[in-house]
Amino acid sequence: MSFICDKYTKIILPIDVEISVSASSIYGRVQFLDLSFWDLRNESISIASTGYRDSHKRVKVVVNSLFGDVEVIRV
Repeated sequence: MSFICDKYTKIILPIDVEISVSASSIYGRVQFLDLSFWDLRNESISIASTGYRDSHKRVKVVVNSLFGDVEVIRV
């Protein structure tokens, strides 16, 4: 993944936990679980993993930044 900015937030998630991310940025990019990436230009995006609603192990993350990228990966 090539980043737009040199500053980014990296969220490392265990394989058995589902996640929902709400991100907003003036200038940045969101990379979510090896899916496509989204460029944000004074925008917001909300995205969740496929089993988020039905899972008992889940995390909701809200990220707000002026500049910077957000990357969510599983290990």
